[in-house]
Amino acid sequence: PERDRPSRLKQFAKGYTNDFSGFRLATGSAGEVGPLARLLNTYYTENQPGVFEHNIVVSIVDRAGVLRDQFFGNTWDPHEIAAAVEKVSSR
Repeated sequence: PERDRPSRLKQFAKGYTNDFSGFRLATGSAGEVGPLARLLNTYYTENQPGVFEHNIVVSIVDRAGVLRDQFFGNTWDPHEIAAAVEKVSSR
């Protein structure tokens, strides 16, 4: 949280896409990030000052803030994510 400000996250993400229309890049204090990470089944640990190891989780949350689906790791099919988002947005 201290190092990864939204501008730095955006710079990092540019290595993957230049279109940020569907993304929200956010961070917060350790007191905010920790509880949110636990709610979203995300683990992280600080290996050295400012450097964290973490798992990869894509979480689908509806407009009411209810966790509806999750995809762990990076081997999921984009169509699976799209179908999960469509299902949540049609509710």
